[in-house]
Amino acid sequence: IARNGPATPQDRWEEDAGLNAFTIGTCVAALVCGAPFLDEPARSLALRLADGWNARIEEWTSVRGTPFARAHGIEAYYIRIAPPGDGDGDGDADGPLRRILPIRNRACDPRIPAEEQVATDFLQLVRLGLRDAHDPLVSDTVKLIDGQLRVQTPAGPAWHRYTGDGYGEPADGSPFDGVGIGRAWPLLTGERGHYELAAGRDPLPYLEAMGAMTGRCGLIPEQVWDTEPI
Repeated sequence: IARNGPATPQDRWEEDAGLNAFTIGTCVAALVCGAPFLDEPARSLALRLADGWNARIEEWTSVRGTPFARAHGIEAYYIRIAPPGDGDGDGDADGPLRRILPIRNRACDPRIPAEEQVATDFLQLVRLGLRDAHDPLVSDTVKLIDGQLRVQTPAGPAWHRYTGDGYGEPADGSPFDGVGIGRAWPLLTGERGHYELAAGRDPLPYLEAMGAMTGRCGLIPEQVWDTEPI
C-alpha cells in the first residue's frame, strides 16, 4: 500500500487511474488495521502515512466554488476521481481536475472534465468512520448525487455509479457489448442505507428496496432496469 498509494492505477470500477476517495479511504483503513501486526519502525510509518493521506483526502478529491457547484446550490463536493498528476499525489491541485476524465464504456466519450463528474464512492469515507455523516462536504455531495445519479424504480430508489456511466444495456435492452447506458445498482441502495444509519436515520427503506430487487433465488443482481418497461 505504501509503495503504490495513494493513487490507484484502477478505480473501484476498474476503469480509470487517479486519486479516488473510495480507494484512499480503504488504504487508510488498511494501514491502520494492519499496523498492529508490524514491528517498529514499520508500525509507526504505517500510522503516519494513514494520518497523512487521511488529512489530504479533501485536497485531492474535492472541489469548491465551481460553476457546477453553484448550478446545484452547494458549496463543494467530492468528485469521482482526480486524474493522475505527477504520480505521487502532489501535482497541480487544480490542473488535473480540469482535465477530461475518460468514460470508457460509451460509444462516444462525452468529454466531461473530472471536476464535473461525481460518484457514490465518497460514502466509503463515512462507512469506514473517516468522515462524519453530517460533515457539510459529505452532505453537499449527497445532495448532488441524489440529483444526478438517483433513480426511482418500482422496488425503491437506486443509484447509478457515476456521471455519464455507459456500463449497462443499450436503450433497446439488447446485451451490453462494451458500450451502453449505465443502469441502477442495488448494491448502491444498500450502501446508501449504511449512510442513513450512520446519519441517525432509518435505513430500513433501503434494505427493503434492495431486497425487492432480488431475483427468485434471493440473489442480488448487479444492475436493474431503471426506465420504462419495453
